Amino acid sequence: MFDDEKKFRPHLGREIVSTRVGTSLSAVPSLDRHGKTRRMQIASGFFSSNRGKTRPPLRRVHRGPPVPDRGRGGVQGTLAGVPDQDSRCPDGAHAVLRANARRGRRQAAILAEACPQPRRERRPPRLETESAELERRVGLVAMVATRLTTHLAATLAAFLSLAHPSSSAIGGSAAVHAAAHQAAATAPALTSQVPLARAHVEPAGDRLDFAQAQRQQADTDRAWRTASDGFMRMEKITYRSGADDLDVPAFVFQPLETGAKRGPALVWVHENIRGHLYEHYIPYIREATARGYVVIAPEYRGSIGYGRQLYEAIDYGGAEVDDVAAAANALSERYPTVDPARIGIIGWSHGGLITLLSIFRNPTTFSASVAIVPVTNLFHRLARKGVERQRRLMDPYNRFGGPPSERPEVYRYRSPLFHVDRLQIPLLVHVAENDEDVNIDEAMQLVDALRARKPALAEIKVYSSPPGGHTFDRRVRPRAWQPENTPDQRDSWERVWKFLDSKLQAPYN
Repeated sequence: MFDDEKKFRPHLGREIVSTRVGTSLSAVPSLDRHGKTRRMQIASGFFSSNRGKTRPPLRRVHRGPPVPDRGRGGVQGTLAGVPDQDSRCPDGAHAVLRANARRGRRQAAILAEACPQPRRERRPPRLETESAELERRVGLVAMVATRLTTHLAATLAAFLSLAHPSSSAIGGSAAVHAAAHQAAATAPALTSQVPLARAHVEPAGDRLDFAQAQRQQADTDRAWRTASDGFMRMEKITYRSGADDLDVPAFVFQPLETGAKRGPALVWVHENIRGHLYEHYIPYIREATARGYVVIAPEYRGSIGYGRQLYEAIDYGGAEVDDVAAAANALSERYPTVDPARIGIIGWSHGGLITLLSIFRNPTTFSASVAIVPVTNLFHRLARKGVERQRRLMDPYNRFGGPPSERPEVYRYRSPLFHVDRLQIPLLVHVAENDEDVNIDEAMQLVDALRARKPALAEIKVYSSPPGGHTFDRRVRPRAWQPENTPDQRDSWERVWKFLDSKLQAPYN
């Protein structure tokens, strides 16, 4: 028995029994005065269990919190060699113990997940709680009230003037208009009025709020118009899909100055199955128009922000490809400055999949193509992503008609990897080894196939752990809408522009 153990007897009620655990002594249990098991906790320090060596004294023992017992039937955990992570708290200085009387003796066992718990705050009286809730609601109402612009106040004043024409508080219609103009100049900006500041609506199946999504899409349109001022000309158009009679919305960006001769164009394919043209593309489309490209960015079927019909028309790897291919025809037919023989296509992630399928299925529509971190093999992707991604991808809206085991021909048709032999135009592919979305194993299947079967047409770059992984080449600085400008990002875009300029002969020096 240790010399310091005697001082703890009054606290424990029984004689302290020391127990060794593997190569470490970490437990000092006891029974309380009623003969029941008591859980205790050593606040700091562990004991050496080597026989005959000096053991450091106990410092403090106190009652530990009740926790699930993972030490039933004996002592678990070793503190030498490979420590048992369940034998101590994260701070490395606490161990929770219990007395094991199952075998008729008091033996220590380490309990997992029993670190010191923070003390619970006293629950306020009901009256205090109700007062706080009332104060919170009043504050919420005040916050909402401050967000209302005086445009609404002017409108209310107009109604009051109709109801009480003689009211001196209104002062006639002239005063109403004056108040409205003053309100427009002094009112705080709403979220929709702040350029490039908005939250994207995340789709949630049938629970998507289409009205909210359309409002936010209107914010996106305003952000793009603001970002275009002084850099390029922007407009929104719709065109007919090549698959059916669906009207597909699209952004079109043109250089500020265009010559009499026809020039090159790009079909810009955004990422995500349920997405749209995000604002992080702003600096890159600015660069494209500065280089002389006309850019069309189709909001292909499944995109959010354009109502239920477009959203529910989603067709993963199917008709959405026809939507994108038809964008090239829209450019040729509506914009005299676009040369139909000099149209390229570029896409990221799911947009990269659409890019690849577009050039494989429409070999004469485009003259050059760029696919960045593209989805390539749906069999591999579903096997790696797991059940949840499989469930989402096999949603009836996606038109697969069943799992890969039942419809392998459908998944094969929509996987670019299996159509590499159809490549007839120059293709640039960039992938990242640290991509957590399109895994490098999936990406390398396409890379290897292109290198083996289309080495003359395919230009490939594999980046080793670029910052951002899957999004490394399209990351922007927060609120600045400028490229993040990492070495890998700069290298990627320099290669992209060099490739496109050489294939499409863009008038840029």
